[in-house]
Amino acid sequence: CTFNRRELAMSCLGSLLAQDADLAGITVVDNASEDGTRDALERAFGDRVVVISSNYNRGSSGGFHLAIENACRESSDYVLLLDSDTELAPGALAAMVTYLEENPDVWVVGPKIYWPGTERRVQTFGTRIDWATTELIQGYRDLAEGTAAQIIGTLEVDCVLACCALVRREVFAKVGNIDPQFFVYMDDVEWCWRVKEAGGRLAMISAAEVIHHCSNRRVKKNHFTTYYCWRNEVFFFLTHCPN
Repeated sequence: CTFNRRELAMSCLGSLLAQDADLAGITVVDNASEDGTRDALERAFGDRVVVISSNYNRGSSGGFHLAIENACRESSDYVLLLDSDTELAPGALAAMVTYLEENPDVWVVGPKIYWPGTERRVQTFGTRIDWATTELIQGYRDLAEGTAAQIIGTLEVDCVLACCALVRREVFAKVGNIDPQFFVYMDDVEWCWRVKEAGGRLAMISAAEVIHHCSNRRVKKNHFTTYYCWRNEVFFFLTHCPN
């Protein structure tokens, strides 16, 4: 899903279409963008991309909810969730598909996430939930590529961020869709926890890489961010925190 990110969305879709994968379909939910996103995408990609135009901004949660509904009507094995400010490295999608095919008990897989630029700096690799402190701990956050040897390999996690997550299609039938009431932030965490409660495993793999242009910092830097971060964190932990 996207909102006023025309150029980023173009780059994202370009990186997706360049993947060595058999794509059953691509859905973009345009959250009432005012920058000509829909027209630009339709001119550039034609019928290779289905654009669903919302008449109001549903946020990332509502946008993903609509996109997932549409994707689950396809006869594909997997659904790829992808933020419009991401770019997949060559071979990323194939690596994630291969991992799920070789690990049938894993329901969701995600890539190693990088900051943009030439420095090769890891934005995050793996998210776990600390129930004792009610915090999200993001693994290897903001580290240079060679800082930690553990960056290479596979990491089992509590949450795969929805900026890039490959999901077995039948998982949505088991645990439901992303909750649109979150609007932004924590919707992927809450959905992933439902996956874990249903018996699924989630993993991040270093063999797949994605660049994430958004800051992705949980810094409460304005009223919008402060409100949704705190509201959704409180809702999540009150709803799911073990007794």
